[in-house]
Amino acid sequence: MPNTVPPKNRLQIKVRQFRPRELHRVFLTRWADLAEEACCPNVFQHPAFILPVLHSLSSGADCWLLTGEDRETGQLCGLGLFEQTRASKALPLPHLVAMRSHHSYRDGLLVRKGAEDDFFDALLDFLTIQQEDWFGIELGRMNLDQPWALKLREQAVPYGCSFRLTPKFESPAVDLSAFGDETLTDRCSSSRRKSIRKNRNRLAKQGEIGFQLHTEPQAALAAAERFLELEHASWKGERGTSLLSDPHETIFAREMLTSFVTRGNLVVSELTAGEQTAAVAINLKMGDWLYAFKIGWNDEFASASPGMLHELELVEAVRREMPEIRWIDSCAHADSYLSGIWPDRLVMGEGLLSVTTLARGTGKLMANVRKLKHWAAERIRQETPEEVPAVN
Repeated sequence: MPNTVPPKNRLQIKVRQFRPRELHRVFLTRWADLAEEACCPNVFQHPAFILPVLHSLSSGADCWLLTGEDRETGQLCGLGLFEQTRASKALPLPHLVAMRSHHSYRDGLLVRKGAEDDFFDALLDFLTIQQEDWFGIELGRMNLDQPWALKLREQAVPYGCSFRLTPKFESPAVDLSAFGDETLTDRCSSSRRKSIRKNRNRLAKQGEIGFQLHTEPQAALAAAERFLELEHASWKGERGTSLLSDPHETIFAREMLTSFVTRGNLVVSELTAGEQTAAVAINLKMGDWLYAFKIGWNDEFASASPGMLHELELVEAVRREMPEIRWIDSCAHADSYLSGIWPDRLVMGEGLLSVTTLARGTGKLMANVRKLKHWAAERIRQETPEEVPAVN
């Protein structure tokens, strides 16, 4: 039986749009609660992440918050933070694009578990009837397997809308619920296990190997400072892309870390050799997901591949000490070194919600144009003969 659009007077949720310039404490509390209770947790949509971005890395001048609030209780049931644009490659019409910084690795909407139907009805009603400025919403870095995305695609149809999901790449991840008694190393190939043993032996020559998950505020922030220092001492510092290379980046990092640690959502993992840090990483926890945000390692131990050893130890430590965690998201691209050791994948891509006939047709056309350009580029690459060295 096809879905039908509910009468407007039966909508339980009211959608509001406003600028995020001044957010009162009650709203921020409700936002944080929504982030914790969302059907699909996304740490990059939490106010502990978004507010430091707005304070240090973005003026927020073109930003809009779209929220869905229960008409009776005022409970926040859905939220998205966007920037408005006149056109993009995906949709050459005025629309909203997910607000992000270069540290925002996952786009999406926050939707309260159990409120998906009501929130999407209210959002689609708002976009198709109550406003005329925007032709759609574009999400550029989202996990396409999230149930809310599939639900929105289905629910958009009776409103005359479409939610096009376009896969781009697969990101390494670990589904901890799939493990039995075996370790992550046990799942690796024999050649990979041999390489891991060699690297552990190299690292052990520098001192006894240790691994810790720092979650207590003082210890976690101290370990986070060691991460900042290691990252700045690496090639990122040389190129000026480390978090300590720019004052705005540094302010963002420390405000964000402090905000998450006070909520119990900061997990700093550290691999040591004797008294020295071999690798240290910032991980952010939300619901039953752990996001591997950033990692730094000591170049003195480069021959032992401390980054890889750290990520192997991280999985086992989380299994032992954080049984509530079900997934670890690498936040990495498909060509990351983690692809060789983390066995699972998240399908990442773009989502385009088109809310008018013109937007649907234009979005489909642009998607086909992009496919054609990609096909043509691949054909040219395949048909270009390799250079043959001259014979002297």
